[in-house]
Amino acid sequence: MTDDNIHTPCPYTTIGADITITHSLHTAPPFEFSENAISSLSAVANKHLQKFERRKFMRCNKRDNNSNFIAGDAVIGELIRANMILLPFAIDPHGRWGPITQSFLSTSTTASKTPLQFPTTRPHALTMYNRATTHPTPTNILHTADEVWKLNKTRRFFGHSYTAPTPQIHTIQNLGLGITKAFSLHLRNSIKRSTTSPIQYQNTEVTSPTSHRSQLN
Repeated sequence: MTDDNIHTPCPYTTIGADITITHSLHTAPPFEFSENAISSLSAVANKHLQKFERRKFMRCNKRDNNSNFIAGDAVIGELIRANMILLPFAIDPHGRWGPITQSFLSTSTTASKTPLQFPTTRPHALTMYNRATTHPTPTNILHTADEVWKLNKTRRFFGHSYTAPTPQIHTIQNLGLGITKAFSLHLRNSIKRSTTSPIQYQNTEVTSPTSHRSQLN
């Protein structure tokens, strides 16, 4: 027996997340110290992240190995016909989540105050976006997890942790660790690639004049 106020049936067969790491803004937004400074900067960050959410719905046209043309919107249409939901999870280099991710997890109840717009040539993209951001697609799932945890709480902390009293805090902590580790690996790998190549180049430049001098002497 379930409480309908907590458990909401989901009619979709699959809800999948497509994660993308965005680049930083190329130009810094104008900034003024005021009461609305934080909300203004947050709006700019959300708008930037929304560009990458939109790209996931606007799949590029491609050709398969047999050179058959595959329309990007047709791929989204196949997902719709299969009763699946695509959630584009956009994360910026500072660890901020896009509006759709925020809505799905817990930090906001709506995907965005400024809905995405799609051209008429992409009808399936619009349909998928509308389905992904409205009921019955789950939203605020961590809040629901907290409510269920409170009703069936058997210990003080969740997930065998001594720092997370709720599923929401536990999940956000683990997401933060995962994002931090992923960014760290990207930085480490890029540093390795950038330092390995110049060293080889410098060695070549250093040894070459020496060999020439030996021949001249």
